[in-house]
Amino acid sequence: MGSNPVLWKVCLNARDAMPDGGTLQLRAENLRLNAQAVRTFEAAMPGVGARPGDWLVLEVADIGTGIPPEIVARIWAPFFTTKTATKGTGLGLATVQGIIATPHGFITLETAAGHGSTFRVHLPAMTEARLDSPFASSGSAAGTGHGELILIADDEPLLRGLAEITLTRAGYRVVTASDGAEAAELFAARATEFALVITDCDMPKLHGGGLARLIRARIPDPMARAPENHGPEPPRRRVLP
Repeated sequence: MGSNPVLWKVCLNARDAMPDGGTLQLRAENLRLNAQAVRTFEAAMPGVGARPGDWLVLEVADIGTGIPPEIVARIWAPFFTTKTATKGTGLGLATVQGIIATPHGFITLETAAGHGSTFRVHLPAMTEARLDSPFASSGSAAGTGHGELILIADDEPLLRGLAEITLTRAGYRVVTASDGAEAAELFAARATEFALVITDCDMPKLHGGGLARLIRARIPDPMARAPENHGPEPPRRRVLP
């Protein structure tokens, strides 16, 4: 599970909670939970998913507006948001929770209205046995690019920029668009070159679903894979709205 999307989304929320500026602090630590500590977690947040063992904790703290008690229980619900329609869909923290749950992690929140918020992402720590596994070696890491061209469509500059940096460092070529209409124009000009299109769902001018339909109309089988011989055949294409 990549921690980057989780940190991006939590940091974006922290930024929005400090409209007049402030301090955003990120910290990482190793934590060992015993049975008593797990009971403490469960008492504070029933069903949080804490278990005894070793954990990596990623902490994001801000000095922003904080979250009122009557809202705290609702922030994890899909489509719940206190932001305006132009600032969020309410999928941020719901998505974060879903991503963290994949490797059986969990997230906690410490907040008070007017006194900021601290989110702590708990991920199962890598044990020595897993480190010795051949699948843990860097040479077998998935997602390393070989110059494939990727189109990223997102109206959030920070997310778009971070995605571009991450994918470029991983060996891909990246083209970005700040809205769906721009992405459609870029794709139309170089349709046969793109190996992957990543699109936000909620964008101005043309939303992600509309962009995906335009792409599928131009490429009837966007999930097609080319033979694995790196020959002159077109690259595999995927549409991820």
